[in-house]
Amino acid sequence: MNKQIVIRKTDRDGIGNVLKGFISAYSIYNNTVIECNKNYIFGNYDKILNILNNKHIYNIDNIDNIDNIDNIEYFYTCRLMVLKEEEKDQENIPNEFSYTDRGGNCFISNLFSDHILIDWNYNQSKISYQVKNRILKTIKKISFNDSVINEYNSIKKILNNNNNLGVSIRTWKSTHENIIDRLYSSDIYKQKIKEVLDNNSIDSILLSFDNNDYIEEYILYISSISNKKIYILNNIIKNQLDPLQKVIIKIFLLSDCKHFIANRISTFSELVFWFSMYKLNDQSIYPLF
Repeated sequence: MNKQIVIRKTDRDGIGNVLKGFISAYSIYNNTVIECNKNYIFGNYDKILNILNNKHIYNIDNIDNIDNIDNIEYFYTCRLMVLKEEEKDQENIPNEFSYTDRGGNCFISNLFSDHILIDWNYNQSKISYQVKNRILKTIKKISFNDSVINEYNSIKKILNNNNNLGVSIRTWKSTHENIIDRLYSSDIYKQKIKEVLDNNSIDSILLSFDNNDYIEEYILYISSISNKKIYILNNIIKNQLDPLQKVIIKIFLLSDCKHFIANRISTFSELVFWFSMYKLNDQSIYPLF
């Protein structure tokens, strides 16, 4: 078929929402691409994904796309979805988000389950082999930009090992967000950081922030309870890189960590979880809130 699934461009969502939807569609339909938004700080997916032969990126200026505009099928979801054929093997994992429109496009949406959901879960044992295998195979198919891979590998050499604690400080006050009513408490993060440090052999601590205003607070706290080396991912990634490039590099680095503290309903955290599984990393995850 000449149909092309296009993950509709966003002007507000972060990388977790977009890549989860992309992975869901790409797992069953190879001709799936993402539409960029050059006017949005986190909209330049051509900066993180392979653009050769328009493999992952939808380019409206491409003459083939212009000629085939009627064959475009827009698709968008923040879900990693279960196929109807997988329902018999996969349990529903309930949470506060029980509704899904399955991507909002009947071209492929009807292939997905409307009641078996697996999102915002960090327990590998709850994911069936069939679902896990399909998603991880899809992640393997994604081709990332060389500049992203090179920077990731460069920083990984500095970190030197995987016996690290990664922490994603999700305040819901990132530059692309406005009045998001979700829980954040520095006390809860600090309590869990101390607990993990007290009960595990940790070499270094990797901190990722959605808002740089909170960095100093956590450096001061961790320095008061531990002499472990602290890496602020916001600061050690090359500043000249695109904001979205920095985000995906954070995900790669956090997925290497032996231990990971994160906000439970953050799709950024979910990508770390899935990329860690892809790397066969036996990661201990501590979801908060």
